[in-house]
Amino acid sequence: MRAKDAVIRVGRSTAEAKLGGLEGMRDWDEEELRRGYRRDKNGNFTGRPPEWIPRECYQELTRRALDSASKKLSDHVEEAVSELIAISTSMDADHKDRLKAIEMILTRVMGKEPIKVDIKTEPAKWEVALNVSIVNDEDDEDVLDEGEDEE
Repeated sequence: MRAKDAVIRVGRSTAEAKLGGLEGMRDWDEEELRRGYRRDKNGNFTGRPPEWIPRECYQELTRRALDSASKKLSDHVEEAVSELIAISTSMDADHKDRLKAIEMILTRVMGKEPIKVDIKTEPAKWEVALNVSIVNDEDDEDVLDEGEDEE
């Protein structure tokens, strides 16, 4: 057992100790991440595969997939915008398609219209009782409570 593979139980999980955390996994290839362990010095997978794939491997695979998808999409943004503009200005396009293209352009430029949520609830029984019990007679200033003297 190499020193770096030693079981460390204070502060980090065993998997984190073996994997070196996410930063140490940047140089792993996709096959190593899918299998959950590294190749040996000859480039082969030897030994028994892990019973479970560590969370860090899944997170790194997900990060790479999202980065790849984002790069592919960003490479074609200008073409997509040009196509939307072409559809929205074409008199040959169907009216529904033109309106959809215009809507897509406007939502990306101006943002979506905020959704207004109006929630009305019935007051709780104690709130109703409290409101009924409070008397506010601003018009009757001459009404006195018992025990009060008029000055």
